[in-house]
Formats: sequence, structure tokens, C-alpha cells
Amino acid sequence: MNDINTRRLRLKAAIFVLLTYGLSAGVDWSFLQAMGGVMWAPGISALVVQLAFERRLRGLGWRLPKARWLLAGLAFPFAYVVLAYATAWTTGAADLIPEPLAWIREILQVHIGLPVLPEWLLVPAFALAVLTLAMAMSLVAALGEEIGWRGLLQPSLQQTEGFWRASLVTGFIWAAWHWHAIVYGDYNAGGSLFGSVVLFSAMIMLMSIGMAWLTLRSGSLWPAVVVHAAHNAFIQGAFEPLTRRPEQGQWVTGEWGVAIPVAITLVLALSAWTLRLRAKKAAGKRPA
Repeated sequence: MNDINTRRLRLKAAIFVLLTYGLSAGVDWSFLQAMGGVMWAPGISALVVQLAFERRLRGLGWRLPKARWLLAGLAFPFAYVVLAYATAWTTGAADLIPEPLAWIREILQVHIGLPVLPEWLLVPAFALAVLTLAMAMSLVAALGEEIGWRGLLQPSLQQTEGFWRASLVTGFIWAAWHWHAIVYGDYNAGGSLFGSVVLFSAMIMLMSIGMAWLTLRSGSLWPAVVVHAAHNAFIQGAFEPLTRRPEQGQWVTGEWGVAIPVAITLVLALSAWTLRLRAKKAAGKRPA
């Protein structure tokens, strides 16, 4: 790539970041609250920048991928969320709330409007509600962010910086975009704000690697949208409300805990190992 194209792509990425941060801080997003509010700042910024630089909206990864990539986008957060919370619950670092089935019954009957269900059907019905209703609401908001992060920023940086640096830089910018809400809002674990920023940023940067890989391999932003939506639906809509954290365990679960980053690291490492084995087997089957 020549210097002119490199400078152009870096300028495109920089303007997108500045516009995203500016819109996030300077616009009242209550008019889009039902769609995720400020989560659409990256998406709107990406659309504006793409039109300004390319005169078209193509090139942001709109194409729907094969179903297996969407399933991979669902499996990735499911694997690390279940691993993190199952480990926390079984080790005693965190506990299930008292009478979790009663809480699930209340959600299904009061908030969703389902009739009284037998006890054996509560968990399957709740899981289905999370995978449908919660995911549907989360997808709209996640799309607003992912048009920007994985649709525009990651591909622009990847062409000039390579996969790893682009993934980490995109993850850092994505994480830093949340810092104001963590430090000045109530989007934190309580206690040390520094700890909340560090652990949240670690989680986001690790997620960014997996999401960037799915975007690269599928050629589409939609697997990353599914990852983002499922992450929010699983943690915020199911596992965290079902978790009771002791005071000393406030840094274990949740988006500001250590369990999620560790679980993502393990899932990424296992995925890389599995892919490497498959590549070796495929190479061994090729004729000499």
C-alpha cells in the first residue's frame, strides 16, 4: 500500500473516532433511547465518514455471511460467559441469588406476561426468552456500535496496521469510549474506579480480538453484532441478575470482574489451538 492510501485510511479512522467521541459527548441521544441511545453514535459517525470518503455506504460489511459464522458469533460469548459464571458459582467466589427459580418465574410472568409454568419448564423458557426477546432488543443497539467499530474502524486500521495491532487499537478505542460512563456515571462495579476501568478495558480488548477475527473470516459485520448483542443479553439479562456477589467478590463477575477476561482468554486460546490442529490435519491430507 502506498503512502497516500495509508495516510488516507488513517485519516478516515481518526475522523471517525473524533466524530464518535464528539457526538457521544455533545448530543442528547434520548430520541433514540429505544434503539440504544448513544450506542448509535459510532454507527452514525461511520455512515457519515464512509459517505464523505467513499461516496457510498458499501464497504462496511453489510453482506450477510453463512449461518455458521452467525452461530460462531453466538457461541463465542456463550462459551466465555458460561465458563466465567460456572467457575465463580462452583468455587464460591460468587453465589446464585436465593431462590433463583422464583426470580425467573417473576421475570416470565410479570415482565414477559407468560402464564404460570411448571417448575421444570422455567429454565428452558427463560433461556428461550433470553435468546429471542433479549437478543432482539440487544441486536438493534449492538448494530449501532458495530457499524462503527467492526464495520469501519477495524477494516480501516487493519489495512495499514495489520490484524493484531488493528484489533487491539480498535478494542482500546472502544473501551475508552466507555470510560466517561464508568468514571462519572454508575456504569461500574463500585469501589475503585481504576479497577473498573482496567478490568472492563481488558474484557473489551480481548473481545475485540475474537470479533475482529470473525469479521475478517466472514467478510461481514453481522457476526460481531451477534457477539455484542449476546454478550449484553447473557450478562446483563441473565447471569449477573442471578448472581449474588459477596463484598470481597465484587471484582469476580460482571463486566468489571476478572472472571470474564480470564474466560475470554481461555476460549480464544482453545479456539486458536483447535484451528491450528485443523490446519495441520488439512496440510497432512494434501497430496505431495
